[in-house]
Amino acid sequence: MSPKFECSFNTISLRRISSVQNKDNTGKISKFEPFSEMVKRRRSEASRSVLFFLSEKSSIEDLIECCNTHGKVNNCFEFYQNGYYAIIEFKKKESISSLRERIYKPDILQQFQNELIYHRLFKYDIKSNQVSISHRKKNYINKEPLNSDLIKAICHADSVSHQIEMLANEQALRDEGVRMRFLSCTLIEEACRTMFPDCQVLPFGSSVNNFGKRNCDVDMYLDLNVEPGMIPIIQNTNFKVVFDEESATNERFATQNTLRTLSKYLKKCVPHCTNVYNILHASCPLVKFRHQALGLSCDLTANNRGAIHSSEMLHIYSKFDKRVQPLVFLIRHWGRYHGLTNKSPGMWITNYPLTLLVVAFLQTRPVPILPKFLDLISTDSSFDDIDYSFPNVKGFLQEANETTLADLLHEFFVFCMKFEFHNRGLSVRHGSDFINNTNFPLFIENPLVDNLNCCKNVTKTLVAKLKSSAAEALWVMDKAAFLNTTPWGIALLFLTPKKIDKIMKEQASGPYHEQVERVLDLFPKS
Repeated sequence: MSPKFECSFNTISLRRISSVQNKDNTGKISKFEPFSEMVKRRRSEASRSVLFFLSEKSSIEDLIECCNTHGKVNNCFEFYQNGYYAIIEFKKKESISSLRERIYKPDILQQFQNELIYHRLFKYDIKSNQVSISHRKKNYINKEPLNSDLIKAICHADSVSHQIEMLANEQALRDEGVRMRFLSCTLIEEACRTMFPDCQVLPFGSSVNNFGKRNCDVDMYLDLNVEPGMIPIIQNTNFKVVFDEESATNERFATQNTLRTLSKYLKKCVPHCTNVYNILHASCPLVKFRHQALGLSCDLTANNRGAIHSSEMLHIYSKFDKRVQPLVFLIRHWGRYHGLTNKSPGMWITNYPLTLLVVAFLQTRPVPILPKFLDLISTDSSFDDIDYSFPNVKGFLQEANETTLADLLHEFFVFCMKFEFHNRGLSVRHGSDFINNTNFPLFIENPLVDNLNCCKNVTKTLVAKLKSSAAEALWVMDKAAFLNTTPWGIALLFLTPKKIDKIMKEQASGPYHEQVERVLDLFPKS
């Protein structure tokens, strides 16, 4: 039976098919791969990838065999979310054109004015006896809960440091998730290029800075690459780009106008984009939507190039020392659980400045673990010039510092409890603290912009809560049972002192992993 390709829509989760994995392209990267090279590699992978919905009796093996007739398949991922899906990565981009020629297009799609956006979203329909659908494993990359085996392993890990590493490794964004996020950006880029032929859509934040969780949102930066004042408008039933005099002299106004039209464009003309709405009066205007075919929540911004440089900076710090990523993961969990940070706008500390707080702490140790930001840029540019050229950090020398993760966590809480936030600020740029002469209760300087506070919204009440929560965490960690081999360890950080006392009295009662599972399930999901 001949296979049938159709344009298709729906959602997902992932499994790598090792039989077609290129041994020279495993997804594992060198420790100090430059950020720009990583982005270039990922964008190349995404541009050579297509998304398939697999009909009920289609097998992934048949799909791979069929795709190989159009060009060599480098990688294939199968995933599940209310159905089976696959991402096929070809060795050459031209293979997609060959595949596209065999697409069966329903009449409704032939009438669609923006057919380009369907070019890499297909349905594969063929009957096969090679694989039984009932024997397929359902993997949920975007929503994978902590399983009981991991809970038991964490309970009986040989040290608290090992517990922290295990939890970070389990929840960190993996190769498949990164590929999905770059694919979503290239799909939106293709759609936007119907109006802005030279535009780029680049991921930033958790998707690329090495601190992303499996279910993290996709932050997208739209680089229009047009002259000032060129904005998209709706004329009759078509979208076009025109020059607007007011937008030419007001960058924020231009960004708002552009995103306002793009939100209508995504909603009306781009399949799989659902729940589209804009937030144009935020400090950084954006369009929020869900890419249904990839199961990802997305935030699209423009005029936000600094976010790319911030992502690059954190990416470098995450790779500089193997303790940085797991420490940040646990502290983010701890902050969210105790109400210090929140995904929604408000008085909270967001993930970015909380990560900067951890970086500043690691910079200011008696034996620093991370270098100051100025050591990472090739030239001491003016603070307003954020076109930095980041070096390969492999050339930097690092003093010996073998402090364990558990001890670093303890030191971080001491740091938060004792630091005089009311009259001292923190600078990642200089790797030091400074006198805070402002009225801000918490001043963490944006490393890219001199004297810009990342925590303008944070209140005195929240800073007091940060210090008290740190003190409570120290009380927990100073318990004799915490740092010794115990079935609890990090789980105790997510309980009240009253609950901890009760647990300590009941420790002789037998296995604890069921109670620990309930504790760890309280970890914030994003």
